[in-house]
Amino acid sequence: MKFDDASWHTEGDFPAGLPPEAGATHIGMFLTWLIRAQHLSDEVFADAPEDIFAVQAGTMSGAEFLLTWFDGQLGDAVLSKTGADFAMAYYEGAGGDVTFLSDYAEAFSDVPGIDTLYKVPDTQDSYDRVGPMISYRYEQWLHDGRPAFLS
Repeated sequence: MKFDDASWHTEGDFPAGLPPEAGATHIGMFLTWLIRAQHLSDEVFADAPEDIFAVQAGTMSGAEFLLTWFDGQLGDAVLSKTGADFAMAYYEGAGGDVTFLSDYAEAFSDVPGIDTLYKVPDTQDSYDRVGPMISYRYEQWLHDGRPAFLS
């Protein structure tokens, strides 16, 4: 299952003047959390150890990793079972009131100049707004018994 694809965001109603990589930033923020929480598949950890370390160290963004290793696409095949289940419940959020994109929008709602989520800078500071929120939702998901969606 494909959860998201940067090309879905750059095709159609994408803000003029932004690089196509801006369509991968939000996906990359989630991927950074997955990498740091060690929720990728064993195969990905074996294939990309240097770049995984770079994401963990903050010298490579999750969006860069996504574009380099996954052709801009985040799917369940590259995640651990737990990572895929959590992504299905929170990132995909089918049927739930709480989704990653709604939390992502909230995290940047008070930042001047961000009138579209595609303008969120792909930086460690941006991740620092999002990472703890994802961790909170993950702990909530575990506490609630790993439901199919968060509410």
